[in-house]
Amino acid sequence: MYCCECDGYMVERESKYGKFFGCSNFPVCENKVRMHEVDEYVNSEEYLTIAKKRKEQEKKIEAEFENYCPNYARNGDCISDKSDPSTYGFKCTGNYSGDYTGCNRQDRDGR
Repeated sequence: MYCCECDGYMVERESKYGKFFGCSNFPVCENKVRMHEVDEYVNSEEYLTIAKKRKEQEKKIEAEFENYCPNYARNGDCISDKSDPSTYGFKCTGNYSGDYTGCNRQDRDGR
């Protein structure tokens, strides 16, 4: 769920008054939605307009990344076409699936 007041996302939180959705950019953005108001929030014209714009931006960013990394998979993983990371590339430390993931580009040290 997107925040209508900034570029953040609404995340589930809990207070002494119960569960609610608050902006991920808190304390800069203090937008919050009570659980029983979520349906009204996501069906509002303001939210639908923002959601449409943000989804278009995300698709554009994903398309730009696909052009940069030729081994980019649709599920977000970079898949190596090389079987041995010691001879080509580097071991990825991110949260990706598989034994070796990476990109065929060199890292900043030129390796």
